[in-house]
Amino acid sequence: MISQMLSMIKHFDKAPNNALIAAAVKRCCERRVKFLVYARMGNHLSLDRFKESNGFVKYYLPRYYVPLTRRGVISLRLKLYGYPQDRVPESLKKLMIPIYNALSRKLRL
Repeated sequence: MISQMLSMIKHFDKAPNNALIAAAVKRCCERRVKFLVYARMGNHLSLDRFKESNGFVKYYLPRYYVPLTRRGVISLRLKLYGYPQDRVPESLKKLMIPIYNALSRKLRL
């Protein structure tokens, strides 16, 4: 499972992320691993395009939530389970990504 790849922007012309994915696929073939998982899809449009162009496919898996505490029962009744970003409509996500990117750049300085 690949969760995150970070490469330096100055080496963008060498496509290091593509090389890393190719190496991971080669290792999976050597070890006879049938699936290579690249974390979640649907969080960022450009990252999703990169994943799709490298052959990754989005699979929907059923999730079941079982409350273990009173707080869990309340959360299930109010449907407050799962990831918060999954509750944001796709049209609104597309508008919020540039804002998120700008804020994250400002906070790093």
